[in-house]
Parts: sequence; C-alpha cells; structure tokens
Amino acid sequence: MSSKVFDPWLNRVFSYDFHQFLSLLSIGFIILHVGVLLADRYLPFSLTQILVPFIDSYRPIWVGIGIIAFYLVLLVSVTFYVRGRIGHRAFKTIHYVSYLAYGSAVVHGLFAGTDSPLLATRSMYAVTALVVVFLTVYHILMKVFGSVKLAV
Repeated sequence: MSSKVFDPWLNRVFSYDFHQFLSLLSIGFIILHVGVLLADRYLPFSLTQILVPFIDSYRPIWVGIGIIAFYLVLLVSVTFYVRGRIGHRAFKTIHYVSYLAYGSAVVHGLFAGTDSPLLATRSMYAVTALVVVFLTVYHILMKVFGSVKLAV
C-alpha cells in the first residue's frame, strides 16, 4: 500500500479496502483449512492440536509454525480496526509482522502440507514468493530513491 505501486491503476480508497478485504479473506481460508483438518478422518486433529503450537505428533515443528502464522495474520488483520487507537507508527510496525506471517505460512505449507511435492503447489509458492519479493524490493527502492513512475 505505502509503495503506491497500484496508484496509477486503482483508486487509493479502493486499494485500501481491497487490502483489508484480502486480510479477512485469508482468515476465512485459514478457518476453512482448520475446518477441513477437524473433519479429516485419515489424520484427525483436535481443536487443541490446531490452536496450540508444537503439541501435535504430525510434523509438530512445521504445524506449530503454521499455527503461529495464523496468530500473526490475526494480529495484523485486527490492526485495521484499531488503527486509530494504536496510532500510525504501531500500525506500521505491526504490519511488518505480515512478512513473518507469510514466510511462516509458506514454510508450514512446504514442510507440513501433503500436497507440497506437487508441481502445482510448488509453483504457487514460487509465484507468490516472487510477487512478495518484487513488491518488497519495489517498496524499499521507493523509500531509498523516492517516487518513480512505472512505465507500462
């Protein structure tokens, strides 16, 4: 958002609302993921195993990292609604946690996910990682060198 990379194509208010919507959508998909795990009969998880990191017998490190990623996503998402109370600086600082949440989710998926060996899954991780790296580098360059218009 702060890099303004989409400003030439999207209204700033729409971008902010869309950004907020995506964070809620990610929570929705995490809840769906949890629901599927709770309903799985082959490798059943209890609610405690899903909410408490590192206690499950199935790949406890990687599952635990995924649980922590979920809590980080919740933390970052909640800040949209308490931004006025916590201030801009705290809001921005907490939003940097989203990098840790994303990295943790990818590590969780790669090492705990049963579909991780599939080319489609690895491709999805690679594409999303490239997008995150590109936008992060772009953001840093804009901070260092100032605003530069993208020629498209």
